[in-house]
Amino acid sequence: MKDILLIIFTFCLNILQAQELKLNTDKSIINWTGKAALTSYSMSGTLRLKSGILILNDSSIKSSYLVVDMKSLDAENNDLEKHLRCKDFFEVKRYDEATFSLNRIELTNSDSALVSGQAMIRGIKDSLVFTISIQKNAEFMQLSGSLFIDRTKFGVYYNSTSFFENLKEQAIDNFFKLDFKLFFERIE
Repeated sequence: MKDILLIIFTFCLNILQAQELKLNTDKSIINWTGKAALTSYSMSGTLRLKSGILILNDSSIKSSYLVVDMKSLDAENNDLEKHLRCKDFFEVKRYDEATFSLNRIELTNSDSALVSGQAMIRGIKDSLVFTISIQKNAEFMQLSGSLFIDRTKFGVYYNSTSFFENLKEQAIDNFFKLDFKLFFERIE
């Protein structure tokens, strides 16, 4: 009986100690870079975040959930931007949000961690693993890093050499890169 009471007390104490930080969408940004598969051509742009939450317990990250506004997808070139928003790529009219839910975080040192979680793009979920840098003080936490995402795992097959032959200079690399800076603030 004492063990059960101790478990319940510890669980309740952990809930009370948990702190919620809210994503500051004005200070947070995602930069993307895609490239051709067989040439040095590359393209880039940005994505904005709609919302996000970070749950801390004893100053350690316990969970997080992010919502990306896919309608904010922009590119250096207007024609490219329109094409990325259409059915060939991210079909933003139908899938106007992408999400990321943290499953696990493992500190590698005091200011970096290995993160694993579930991304949902175009209504398809897949696991991602990447490293983040952490900056924090009593009022905020900033998470930044880079990761490569295989677009074909989310149903984006356009000009992929994994699905089409003889594309030559029209071939697009399966992986695109995201560089992100996420700024979370304490909720008052």
